[in-house]
Amino acid sequence: MLLRIYNFFKGYIKIEVSGFSVERFVNLATYNGIYLWDIKRSNNGAIIKVSIKGFKLLKKYAKKTGCKIKILNKCGLPFKIYRYKKRKIFAGGLIFFVISLYLLSSFIWLIKIDGNERINSEDLLRFCEKQNLKIGTFKPTINSKLLEKQLLNNFSDISWINIKITGTRAIIQLKETIPKQKIIDRNTPCNIVASKDGLILNVTTSSGTPMVKQKDVVKKGDILVSGEVTIENNNLESSEPTTEYVHAKAQVDAKTYYQINFEIPYKYTQKKYTGKTKKIYEIECFNKKLKFFSGIKYANYDKITQVKQLNITNDYPLPIKIFINNYKEFVPIEKKRSIEQAKDLADKIVTARIIREFDLDTDIYDKQYKFTNTTDSLKVETLISTVERIDKQVELE
Repeated sequence: MLLRIYNFFKGYIKIEVSGFSVERFVNLATYNGIYLWDIKRSNNGAIIKVSIKGFKLLKKYAKKTGCKIKILNKCGLPFKIYRYKKRKIFAGGLIFFVISLYLLSSFIWLIKIDGNERINSEDLLRFCEKQNLKIGTFKPTINSKLLEKQLLNNFSDISWINIKITGTRAIIQLKETIPKQKIIDRNTPCNIVASKDGLILNVTTSSGTPMVKQKDVVKKGDILVSGEVTIENNNLESSEPTTEYVHAKAQVDAKTYYQINFEIPYKYTQKKYTGKTKKIYEIECFNKKLKFFSGIKYANYDKITQVKQLNITNDYPLPIKIFINNYKEFVPIEKKRSIEQAKDLADKIVTARIIREFDLDTDIYDKQYKFTNTTDSLKVETLISTVERIDKQVELE
């Protein structure tokens, strides 16, 4: 990439060399220090790129080898300046454009954060803004190492961070700490309580005194296994039982119930697209939007927006975004679903909610539906039965 830019500014000539000794011509030129690149075979010989200075030295080697040189194209900034030297306004505009690109590439125009899940990106960006890392910051004023230390000191959930400036992008890469879990020491006495309401199916106790049995109904917070253990005293002198407090351990499986209630209307609207579309372009420059076209005459439409950020290369995004708004016209068609179709849709909705909201460790035992038919809709009452662990350790006071 850098070599390509260098050759553009220095200027180069694309030539075609023909004759019986093209290979000897190339070897002679290369041996005598003339840089040739992008050498490709052609029907007549070879197509070669050479610098302006190198081209002037090729004539004697062409004469020596009996080859002919044909200029195909003159490329680069020197030839463009020569071509447009009489068009002063254009030349001035070109120089202004090059200088503007150079100046714009000296600022940060995109900040990207990678690796955060628990930490809010907005909080990170607000903190970085206070420390002089924001959109439009002059790159030489950014102290990446100092900012990394400040982020580590102010965000306890960050275990590792690296700030990398590439082109006009600032990339903040981080790793979060492992979430702290409340662990009760094995020597600390504790009870096992119910984490939710349920019907006890199984109690497997390792230590502690079981307080519930199979088929008992419990509520959230009820003690399932007590950490208080009564020990019978067989000593003849004292027959009074003694009490010890232990770290209760148990697995308690229970049947739990969840209700999902909603309505499905019989009448609904379906979109029928007409095929008519319209594009409206907007340009955002330094956070200010300019709209080129307006006036959507469609009564009903869907809007799909594509955003393209202008850049010189991937590492050099510019503060200019193009918004392409696609408007697709549709005609709303009123339709009516049958009771059976509404029931099928209800089952799909419930299944989707189970997948989205229930833990993977939860076993779905049963789904029971109660449908109530009204004039306009189908009322759905769903009772979901599950089998899951409800034991939770709570430290004894």
